[in-house]
Amino acid sequence: MEHQVEEVPQIFGTNWADYKSQRRNIAKFAIDNFVENYGDLPSAQSSLPSNYSDMSENEKAALAWDVYISGDNEKRLELVLEASNYAGYGWTADDVSHEGKVKVCLHEESNNSYIEAFYTGISLQAPSISIPDEYNQLIRKGLVQMMQESLSHSVHGNPLPLWYSEGQARYSGGLEVAERFEHEEVDVPMFVDAEDEYGMDSEFLELHYGMAFRYLFNTVDFEERMSLFNIVNVMAKDPSIYTQEGLPEGYDFEPGETGGLESAAFIKAWDEQYIIDEDFNDLNIQSF
Repeated sequence: MEHQVEEVPQIFGTNWADYKSQRRNIAKFAIDNFVENYGDLPSAQSSLPSNYSDMSENEKAALAWDVYISGDNEKRLELVLEASNYAGYGWTADDVSHEGKVKVCLHEESNNSYIEAFYTGISLQAPSISIPDEYNQLIRKGLVQMMQESLSHSVHGNPLPLWYSEGQARYSGGLEVAERFEHEEVDVPMFVDAEDEYGMDSEFLELHYGMAFRYLFNTVDFEERMSLFNIVNVMAKDPSIYTQEGLPEGYDFEPGETGGLESAAFIKAWDEQYIIDEDFNDLNIQSF
């Protein structure tokens, strides 16, 4: 774990110290309370737009998110504690924030997957239950997914489509992926949510998720490959990562006929990146 904690941030173009300063470390209940009460906070009064009272609830929430996410961790903590005091909760920093550590939990549930990721850390099966041959790669995969969620600052779980989250983590973790000539066996982009995998072999699907991400990784120009990992940072700055509002009217995107719907924050973040196909055409999410 100690070795991987130093190595995995480099995949996202950062290091452990910078990752700690960039990742989400505030609990959802405290963020929700800040967003709900932002318009009434003393510190906000001088900066509220003149039409604030006429704004919709989504617009108010988006404004609060912009203020929250534009600060560093120290400023975010200051804001949520101010909101706590305003609402009469009196929370302390220890009540609402997480230490600069990766939490590692061991469980003895043999029916669960070997590793699961959360924005604060990972949970894996105790050695008394299982030690798979590729445990090192699986831990790496779990830490990549932890970073996906924590760097996006999502309070709704991992905001990436399932295929992208699993594919990026699997490929980056050094695990086996399907061969490119097998790509017609699975329509990868239709697997957005866990429900989309119902009745199918998840291990088989993960091989194809990894193959799809490897294709993207090898298609993007070498100097632009970090854009595939920067997507979560772009998503964090989009208020829809919090409000879960849909795409703007007229946005060039048609959802697939099957499978779940990608988040608006992911779609817009993808389209902001410099991703081209093998014919050097812009590979936006719709084209993909």
